[in-house]
Amino acid sequence: MLNGKPQRLVLVLVTAAFLTACSGFGLLYRFADTYITSEIEEYLEPNDAEAAFIALKTEEFVDWHSQEMLPLYADLLNEYADIIVSQSLNRPAATRGAETARDLLGKIFRGAAPYAAAVLARHTAKDKVDALEKRLAERLAKRREGLERPLEDRLADRLEGIIDNFERFTGPLKDDQIAIIERYVEASGGDYARWLDNREHRQKAFIDFLRTAPDEAQLAEFIPRILLRADEIVDPDYRAVTERRWAAIEALLFDVLTSLNAKQRNYFAGTLRGYAQDMRDISS
Repeated sequence: MLNGKPQRLVLVLVTAAFLTACSGFGLLYRFADTYITSEIEEYLEPNDAEAAFIALKTEEFVDWHSQEMLPLYADLLNEYADIIVSQSLNRPAATRGAETARDLLGKIFRGAAPYAAAVLARHTAKDKVDALEKRLAERLAKRREGLERPLEDRLADRLEGIIDNFERFTGPLKDDQIAIIERYVEASGGDYARWLDNREHRQKAFIDFLRTAPDEAQLAEFIPRILLRADEIVDPDYRAVTERRWAAIEALLFDVLTSLNAKQRNYFAGTLRGYAQDMRDISS
């Protein structure tokens, strides 16, 4: 709930269909609260009582997520399974899907905010904020170390990762489909450094806010704002970067998905529907 990693977990839960076998999604979800708790504790270094409270709030969040969000993901997956099989994916449908995905992200962050606020309100003492600031800086510095690698190597690793994720979802890709991904990776090669700069701005704003000793209500309002509308607080130019990135991702998905052959479309749709059923089973 601090540097984006616990929030990214819920994105992992949404997109686990792209990464694991169907049975693996349920297994992953059963360990969600343990994963989130361990990540939070790594940053907050809680005592026993604080750790117990973190575990409680994490369990409550996962329960909320399973009841409120998983059915929404399932609806979206089933809808686009039908669209892919019927070969009716067009630009308006792709745009609508991207907008729905962004809306779901907003719902996740706003829904998680009260649970995160309850935890963070107990960690606003100076020594705790100092320790958190140090830990965030360490993580950011480690990420920046990655920029020291040659750009060519970083792009190659990113290309391989994206191809792997697609192929777990669609089956083996053809050369022309891989070429689509290559163009996307080359075009977005410089985004990571800019993203790290923005992350540093957001982390500083977050720490500065914690130093004002906000209460739960103030934190619950601030958290989704710094996650979803950070340009209102810091780095206003980054909104344009974000919009370009969303547009590039939408174009990548559209170009790859509209290039699928019949076998790939059926594989894709079957995987979507399998995950949608898993999500409904978990939520019920």
